[in-house]
Order: sequence, then C-alpha cells, then structure tokens
Amino acid sequence: MEYTINGKSNPSTLSSKASSTYLILDVTLKNNGNEAVTVDSSFFRLKRSEKTYEADSTASMSANQKEDGTIDNSFSSQKLNPDSEISGKVVFDVAPEVAKASDLQVQVQKDAETELIDLN
Repeated sequence: MEYTINGKSNPSTLSSKASSTYLILDVTLKNNGNEAVTVDSSFFRLKRSEKTYEADSTASMSANQKEDGTIDNSFSSQKLNPDSEISGKVVFDVAPEVAKASDLQVQVQKDAETELIDLN
C-alpha cells in the first residue's frame, strides 16, 4: 500500500457533531500489491508523542458524503484492487490543541507492519 496525505483541515461543521474538534485528512491510497485489499478507516491512527487517536468512522462517512447523499470512498470495508487507487477523507475527533499541534503523525497500515507519516 502506498499512502499520500494530500492535506489536512479543521472544519467548523460536519453533519455529525464532534465531541471536541474534527481534524480531517485528505488521503490517497494505492494498492501496489498483487491482491485486492479491504480498506478501512482503522488503517489510520493519529499519533502525538505516546498518544494514539482512532479515526471516527461515522464522521469519516459524513465527510465523504456528496450533496446528493451518495458516499464515495468512505474507507469503510471497501475493496481496493491491485494497481488501483482511491482518495477520500479520514476524520479524527480530537481536542482543539491536538488538531492544531505541529508534531502530529499518521500511523498507516502496510501489510502486517505500520508506517509513520509526519503531518507538517
């Protein structure tokens, strides 16, 4: 799997309500393997020092919803075939100071291992 973080944002509104603040990552995944992979928002974890934050799957679906109500690339048990890629949004519900922190990393799933990507 190849991961690209295209950007991050802190929106003031989403159709679901944050407990604290939403941090939205715009990501692209490419399957460089030989078999289909089931992609899920659980492939992404936000890291800050020793703390780990899980993605909010409901908010992620909401962030990927179009105006007509359809949802593309929700990262919810979605199959990704070899040599294919998908783009979409992964959402984290975190404290405001975490969302604005400069030392955030994203932990991504790569086969049986993980990789850290800096969010500068």
